[in-house]
Amino acid sequence: MPISRGVHGRLAPLRPTSFPKEFDKKPSSNIFKRAILKQVDCPEGTVPIKRVGKEELRAAIFFSESILRSRRNEIHTQAFKDPGLFQAAVTKLSNGVYRGAKADISVEKLNNIAAGHYSASLVWVTDDPNGYTQSLWAGWMTDESGGCFNTYCSGFVVTSKSNPLGVPLRGPGAQKYVVGISIAQDKGTGHWWLNVNGESIGYWPKGLIPALDDGASNLIWGSVTYGGSREASSPMGNGILPDASEPLKSGILTSMGVVSSSPGGFVDAPVDQSGIKVDCNTHYGVTYFNDKTTAIAYGGPGGLC
Repeated sequence: MPISRGVHGRLAPLRPTSFPKEFDKKPSSNIFKRAILKQVDCPEGTVPIKRVGKEELRAAIFFSESILRSRRNEIHTQAFKDPGLFQAAVTKLSNGVYRGAKADISVEKLNNIAAGHYSASLVWVTDDPNGYTQSLWAGWMTDESGGCFNTYCSGFVVTSKSNPLGVPLRGPGAQKYVVGISIAQDKGTGHWWLNVNGESIGYWPKGLIPALDDGASNLIWGSVTYGGSREASSPMGNGILPDASEPLKSGILTSMGVVSSSPGGFVDAPVDQSGIKVDCNTHYGVTYFNDKTTAIAYGGPGGLC
């Protein structure tokens, strides 16, 4: 297995010993092209690390603190008891163990994110039904600093020499486009690997979150926004409430897949209406729709909740 020298002299694998196979079915929304990642060409044996400026550092601290405020609450209620945090998502609660989750997430343009707010569309792998403790997240985010944080927190090991984390995504044209996100546990090492558009970007080492060392009990797909407690909340997705009869007009997550504890690749995520969670349902929403694969439409304009 190829390896490189990691932090503090440890040997870090350059790619997983195994990664679950994708399922063959193509969603109806496969008409949408993949987001284009801004690539760099680092020398062999090196990886790109995005420089974090003062504004991104400040935004990263703000993001972390907003999550920590929610982690102090033990039960899911309106906005997780933090008056500025809202979620619209579907959760798969397990009777067993999951080893991976994936989705193609539509990348949306949001121009009206206020200072101190953010909006993110994500795949969660977690040991917490609410997704705010013992969790790994991956997806895209829009916030007032124009960036995201990724390697600001220690732990994630970057292995790709061409695709850095935290760079803007762009589409191949004016149409809607998607980014493929997969998180899966390497059965050989126990590390949790992140794939973006089919490429291994890096991994969270086994032991970083001990509760996930033997797999995850919960998977979540959806969106989260944050804003001031007395301000209008931020838009979610592309700002349009979902309509099951016209799902592609809002934000979508399609090709939703899971890996169970048994050997094998990704399979369709089960549709579970009881797992739908929406905070402030007058301003946000989420609904399943028929896309040949498991898919959800989600989003909303935000506002005073």
